[in-house]
Amino acid sequence: MFALPKDHKYANKKSLSFSDMNGENMLLMPDISFWSFVLEKMPDSRFLTQNDRYRFQELVQASSLPCFVTDVSENYRVTAENRIAIPISDKEATATYYLVCKKERRQEWKALFRVTE
Repeated sequence: MFALPKDHKYANKKSLSFSDMNGENMLLMPDISFWSFVLEKMPDSRFLTQNDRYRFQELVQASSLPCFVTDVSENYRVTAENRIAIPISDKEATATYYLVCKKERRQEWKALFRVTE
């Protein structure tokens, strides 16, 4: 998801694509594993990176630059107070994760993961 300042020109959109945001300067944590393709999808953007998670969060709070947040779970997502999270419409922005566990431990994980039969 894109985390935009509440007064950003796209803050009222239901979703955004990488091409919509191409050209925007953004805050970014480096070493984002398979997400490195974002740099290719947004060639006209500049990314200000910060390695330290605490310092990155401070930059997000103090800056008007957009950044990325996860939608892993509404219960665990933390979006800065001054920002709104907008879903990314590109299929490349979606990753599927699977959890495999022993049947007797299924209840232990049920609260965190959608259970499919």
